Amino acid sequence: MKISEALRKERQDRNLKQKDMIKNLAISKSHYSQIEHGKHRIYAEDLLKMLADNNIDYHHFFDEVAPSYGFRNDNSELQKEILQLMVSQNDWTKNRDALRIFGNAMKYFDKSVRRTLMQSVLRTYKRIDNFSDEEIIRVVTICVNYLFNVDDKHDFNNTEVKQIFLLLQSLEPIPAFLMYKSLGKFYSAVSKDRKEHAKEIKDSLKLAGYTEIAKRLVI
Repeated sequence: MKISEALRKERQDRNLKQKDMIKNLAISKSHYSQIEHGKHRIYAEDLLKMLADNNIDYHHFFDEVAPSYGFRNDNSELQKEILQLMVSQNDWTKNRDALRIFGNAMKYFDKSVRRTLMQSVLRTYKRIDNFSDEEIIRVVTICVNYLFNVDDKHDFNNTEVKQIFLLLQSLEPIPAFLMYKSLGKFYSAVSKDRKEHAKEIKDSLKLAGYTEIAKRLVI
């Protein structure tokens, strides 16, 4: 299912009219109709705002369209589609919606593409303490998602992963950053094969109420 088709399906499932889907967007009904028919592309900012305004889950949406594009193939049309949504924004690494797309759709990228994009983010936010708490949380969420998607322990030796560990370690010790710092320490322990330490961190996350996150942590 293409992105255009998925938008139409989500709209119809909710018994919405086209004008309802674009109620808070600067898009005309005729233009949106052409988006649903695959004749026009949709910008990242408009897509994400539309999904949010209509309570459409990002993960579910991308999972729904993934099969028709060829999940994780080198020539994946889905990967191309998502990249076009991201880079349609000026300086995408500083654009909230483009970053959100990257964070939510990361698993659909080929490993080499994912690495390149992550390196771009890390270059932009090298001095993380110069940014607001909201921006920091946006970036460290992406960092943690990147670690979630490392499927080969050898990849923990890659430059960008080491930079992620340093970035997470450098966060201020305040409650807002506690979970991210803990996840950084968990994956650092896993990368060094310190299983007991990793298990202690996983158990502490469970006790702190992060049960669903802890379930995703593989030692």
